[in-house]
Amino acid sequence: MEATIKDVARESGVSTMTVTRAFRSDALVSTETRRKVLDAAKKLNYRPNLSARVLRGGSSRSVGILLSNPAGNSIVRRISEKLLPDNYVTYIVESLGDLNIIHSALQEFENRRVDAIVMEWRPNFFPLEPLIERHKNVILFTREGRPEYPCDCCFLDYKPAIREAVEYLLWRGRRNIYYLGREDTVEIRDMKKVLEGFRLPFNHIETSLFRSKPAFANYYDALKTALRSGKRPDVVFTFGDMAAMQVCRCVADFGLKVPGDIAVIGHGNNDFSEFMQPPIASLEGFADKVAEKVCDMLVNRLQNPDSSKRSSTVEAEFIKRASAG
Repeated sequence: MEATIKDVARESGVSTMTVTRAFRSDALVSTETRRKVLDAAKKLNYRPNLSARVLRGGSSRSVGILLSNPAGNSIVRRISEKLLPDNYVTYIVESLGDLNIIHSALQEFENRRVDAIVMEWRPNFFPLEPLIERHKNVILFTREGRPEYPCDCCFLDYKPAIREAVEYLLWRGRRNIYYLGREDTVEIRDMKKVLEGFRLPFNHIETSLFRSKPAFANYYDALKTALRSGKRPDVVFTFGDMAAMQVCRCVADFGLKVPGDIAVIGHGNNDFSEFMQPPIASLEGFADKVAEKVCDMLVNRLQNPDSSKRSSTVEAEFIKRASAG
């Protein structure tokens, strides 16, 4: 037989009302009493009836999270660490940036009556805005644009890091700068804006025309094809430090040197980057900082749902290493 709220009350020596308040993190319940109630519930394998609570107009004590960005893993970890002690449930969906998946997830979050949603925002998500508006508490993180719908938002700006890298490369006498990656991405748009500021042309090598297996092999093949066609960049920016590794290998296989002939700049500042040969210069987006700010916004929104909307910006930095020259 499943344990009931009365069993938890009897085990912890409090009233059923106190048990209910303990699960709501009610300020009227002391930390010691709440811990005693939660310990009793764990011992009895008791789970509160979230559906009944929602039907009574209460909190579902749940948060929906939509992931489509590497920063998402840090955000999930931060949210879990912060909300788990308060008995919150997180529903996590890997959207892969697919509008159909996101549409279904937002509807499912609405059906579950989550207390808040956390998601990355991209300009092509505008058709989903009516669905997002139906959620009271929305926390977004984004690199460009935002919906008209008022919500908490954390902006991640890579342009200062790109600008710093380009300034350094120009100082080193390098002006033939290429970006290696897919067209119509935020990385491409950021790079274009920065190069326009320096009155430099935007040179692009497309990767989507090549197969991407094994991982990032399309970056290798795309650059090899460009080099064979006579293109000679003296700098290659690319998306991801794994891709930068492929670029370095391609340059070497072509009989050229990094950074002597071609400087290479990655993206993401992965843990392995400084241990490569040569160590890979990168753009650090501070995913943990973004996660911390998003989590703070979420906690504030859950605790103070009527407070004014907040926004903040995290600026990426250029991490200079040997591959940049």
